[in-house]
This record gives sequence, structure tokens and C-alpha cells, in this order.
Amino acid sequence: MAPPVLWAGISCVRFQEYTPKMTTQTPADNAGTSPALKPTAPPSATDYDHPARKEGARAFLVESAVGSTPVSVHGQFTHPFIIKMGATSSHMALLAAMSEAFSIASQLVAPWLTRATGGRKRMVVVSTLAAAVPWAGLIAVPFLPDGIRVWAALIMISLTLTVALIGDAPWGSWVSDLVPPGRRGRWMGRRGTIALVVYVGIGLVGAFTLDGLGEAVKWGFAVAFAAALVARVASAFIFSRVADPRPDLKMTPMPPPWKLATMVKGNPRLGRFYAYMLAIHFAIFFAAPFFGIYMLNDLGMSYTAYVAAGVVNSLAQMVAMQFWGRVADRKGNYFVLAVCGVTFSLWPIVFIAVPAIWYVFVANIAMGLASAGWALCQYNFVLENCSDEDRPRSVAFYRIVVSVGSVTGSLVAAILAPRVPELLTYQIMTMFIISSALRGAATLALLPRFRGKALAA
Repeated sequence: MAPPVLWAGISCVRFQEYTPKMTTQTPADNAGTSPALKPTAPPSATDYDHPARKEGARAFLVESAVGSTPVSVHGQFTHPFIIKMGATSSHMALLAAMSEAFSIASQLVAPWLTRATGGRKRMVVVSTLAAAVPWAGLIAVPFLPDGIRVWAALIMISLTLTVALIGDAPWGSWVSDLVPPGRRGRWMGRRGTIALVVYVGIGLVGAFTLDGLGEAVKWGFAVAFAAALVARVASAFIFSRVADPRPDLKMTPMPPPWKLATMVKGNPRLGRFYAYMLAIHFAIFFAAPFFGIYMLNDLGMSYTAYVAAGVVNSLAQMVAMQFWGRVADRKGNYFVLAVCGVTFSLWPIVFIAVPAIWYVFVANIAMGLASAGWALCQYNFVLENCSDEDRPRSVAFYRIVVSVGSVTGSLVAAILAPRVPELLTYQIMTMFIISSALRGAATLALLPRFRGKALAA
């Protein structure tokens, strides 16, 4: 049964649509040429200059500042939190696998839930509200018995972003109707920059606070998780105030799981992109669960240093995000993926080249510049290579492919991590070397195979 706050939030939402707005004016005024004095008509499918669409795009930019709060808390504080609760390297790999497994399940039902709830806007609002619930569970974890703390944290952390991802596919479809293709890269870059500013601010404040609390650090984590909960509710409210340009858009349903492969038959370019995403995310998550352990346990970084390393990476992304957005609008998303993908493959080896805290900061700056374009253009590539009706399920399938690669990579890593030889200073470094080799192989073999012209130019 859904929590009462969820039903209360849903029932109070005003789901606006495009309706004519009549103004108090004389016949002579109506005869004039000023469009501002005339009723607002519903926009056509390509009328991106419609005032309500511009207003909606601006509202989504405002929401990026609010919505990045739970993303920031998840990205910078959930790993230190669960390590504080007593998690081992196997627990961290299991956490990555559970998060991606839950994500697969959420994306399988996302298109169906979008139709069942009455449209993409309602689905975005409902999923955003529902994503507040796991944060309440995380607040309670430190007060649970020792034997179940880690396992409760595993479940709650896995759900914090997974539940919100249910609304990701309809969100992408909605944004595509608010921002035209020729400006979408710059708009996404601007949204990403706003989110990164908040991400950095929360990281710095949170890190200094946690380090200053000492043994009372659990209260600092509780405050951070409460802020994420409030931000989810605020994001849902903002989404509820934005009109859906096409509330009656008929979206293609997701096929049953055993027929998912049929989705790529009519779109081979997107199919080859999915194959690359599957392979590259397997390679990424072969090492991803261990970066936090390497920095906190092996290098002995404090909370402040750990978060500061992420902050400098975010600052580098912030500098590069607008640049890559402009490049994507001019050269295409594939061009940016090709340039950044090669660099991204070297990340694990670059990261461990010098096992010192100061070098972690240097590596994070260098890779932040490349990862900005990499993160920006994956999503945009899917949006530009599918039809309007197929967009929600194409985004959902993209998330499923990413999650399948991530969960399998995490599970294999969890099995191999205690068994690999110690090639360098720490055993975890061996996992990083293997991850980099797998990334390079996937990029060289699969990246050139989906070069071509976008479907939705």
C-alpha cells in the first residue's frame, strides 16, 4: 500500500494542459496585430516557440537545481554511509548489482505504467513523489540492530534513484516536445551545469559537516537524506505545474521481456548503439564499486577529501558541459561520443597511475572534462534516433541495456575481486586494469558501427 503522503501529493496535483487563455479586451484590441492580446492556441507538434513550451523548458531548468539534490546526496554520501555501517567490498559490488537489477525491473514496467497512469506527465509526478519514500527508510537505518543495518541500507540505497528512473522515459519524451532538436544539446548542457553547481555546493557543505561531527556522524547523514526527501517532493510539485504539449500522445507499449530484442529490428543504428552500451557498462561496473573503497580505505582519505575529489570532477564537468552541448548541436552526438569514449576508456588506468591522494584530484579533473560530453550525449543520442511514439520505450530500453551491463559487470566483479592477483600496490588496482582493457575493446569494436545520420534531425 502506498504511503498516505504519496496519495495526498497525487490528489493535490493540478495537471495542466494547453487551454485557451482569454484576456479582458475590446473588439478593437482583438483586431490588432499583437499576438499577446489573443487567446493562446494549442501548439502543433513542431511549434517549439509556443509560449507555454518555452515556459515549460524554463521550469525544467529550475527543477534541475532541486532535482540534483537527491542525486548529489546519493552520489557523494550513500557510499561513505554504507561503508560506515560496516559494508565490505563484496557488499559494495552487490549494491551496484542490486541497484541495476531494480532499474531493469523499473524500466520494464515504465511504459506500461505511463499508459496506466494516464500519460507521461502524471507518471513523472507520481514516480518523483514515490522516490521520496526510500530516503525516509535510509534515515532510519543507523537506528536499526547491527545485524541488519548493512542489508537495509543496501535495499534503500538501491531504491533511492531506481524509483525515480521509472519516470525517466516519459520525462525524456516530454522534454523532446519542449526543446527543439537544434537547441537540445545546449539546453541539456545548461541543465547539467545548473545541476552540477548544486552538486558541488551540497558536496562541500556536507563533507565539512560530516568530518566535524565525529562520532555523531549518523545525524549528519540523516539530515542529508532528509534534504533529499524534501527535494523529491519539491520536484514533483514543479513538474505538476508544467503543461504537457501533447497529453494525448499515443506511446508504443514495451514488448514482453522475452521479445525485447525485436525493438531494434527496425532501427539497426540504435540497436548497435545498445550493443555498445551493454558492453561498455559491463566494463565500467567491473571496477565502479571499488573506487570508494580504494579512496577511503586504501588511500585513507577523509570525508572532506573524498567529497572534494568528486567536487573537482564536477567542476571540470561544469566547465565542459556547455562546450560539449554546443559541439553536439553542430557536429552531432555521435561525434562527441566518439571523442569522449576513447578518453573514457582510459579512466581506470589514469586513476591509479599514482597511488596518492593529490593525484586523485588531478585524475578527476582530467576525466571530468571528458565524462561531461560522454554523459550528455548518450541520452541525447537515443532521443534523436527514434520516433515520437517510440521515444518512451526507446529510453526505457536504453536504461534496461545499461542496467543489464552494469549488473552483470558488478556480479562478475564481486566474484573475482577477492581472487585476482595483486599486480600493483593494492589488489583492487587489478580490477581497474581489467576494466580499462574491457572498455578499450568495446570502444574499438563497437563504437564505429553506429556512425550515421540521426533519425530525428
